[in-house]
Amino acid sequence: MEKTSILTTIQNIFGSNIYKIPDYQRGYAWEESQVNDLLNDLDNIESEKTHYTGTFVVNHKGEERHAGEKYSIYEVIDGQQRLATISVLLFCIYEEFKNIDASKLSRDNLGLYGDPDEIANTIYQKYIMTGKHHRLILNDDSNDYYCDHIIRDRNIIGIDKPQNTSQLNLRNAKSLIINYLSNKLSSTTDILDGYFIFLNKLKSKITDSLIINKYIVENDIEASVIFEVMNDRGKQLSQADKIKNYLIYLAYKIEDIELAGKINQCWGSIFKNLMASKRSSEDDFIRYNWIIYTNEYKEYDIHRRIKDTIKLKGNEGNRIKNNIIEKQINDYLDCITE
Repeated sequence: MEKTSILTTIQNIFGSNIYKIPDYQRGYAWEESQVNDLLNDLDNIESEKTHYTGTFVVNHKGEERHAGEKYSIYEVIDGQQRLATISVLLFCIYEEFKNIDASKLSRDNLGLYGDPDEIANTIYQKYIMTGKHHRLILNDDSNDYYCDHIIRDRNIIGIDKPQNTSQLNLRNAKSLIINYLSNKLSSTTDILDGYFIFLNKLKSKITDSLIINKYIVENDIEASVIFEVMNDRGKQLSQADKIKNYLIYLAYKIEDIELAGKINQCWGSIFKNLMASKRSSEDDFIRYNWIIYTNEYKEYDIHRRIKDTIKLKGNEGNRIKNNIIEKQINDYLDCITE
């Protein structure tokens, strides 16, 4: 199983690439603590230093031409929350640059950093939209709201009414970022030039100092194998994520591509319904379903129980037949989607 792994920057992550979040992935899920963690990380990056910010797993889906240029198209399998938050942050910085009057800045800072309107347009073209094409396309739960309310001018009047948890999280994330920038502006001694310098440094930290380990995989199954390794090393994922990754890993092991697709489709429905409900958590849903499936009322680590129940080898080390594993997975999927 070959894969490409590189340590790279946000600037190179975007490069000549367009990213799409598959519909089987959950919608935007970061809450206040995760957004603030990212902003605090940026505050703590020292000048000319770098900061490792996690793993980004993508599946190359081909090329498209936009505005006369060729772009690689990737599906984002892991890392969408961080990528979406960074995109919102860069859009907010773009708006701040657009609001700066270049005639009121010192010539020295204009010479050092450039015209604020030109900087804004560069951010927009490289990280938000190229021509009429978005550089990041969220899944069906989130994308229309993202385009209509998050990466649009905040002065454009429109009904901003989130329809699900994902959309609400996006709105809250943007509000947190706007407040963060507003507080930086109000605390800057030299409001005009000082804030202009801050924005340039913040933009540089995001695009040049944040380091990501980018994995390019051939398919979702390969990504799930990577996830299994990450989980064994302590990477924190929800029970739902861990179970999905493990089941796809099993599908890979028994060489059943169709089953892997069914697992993704099943989890896409689960994530979409839970986001729309705005009530139930993924882990609660997984646990209640497990009670129905097994009558085990006191079990909370459902991922572990799934691994104990549906596995490649029996207790004596003998390899379980593929058709038995396939049936066990299908039985569980049928229960969880009823």
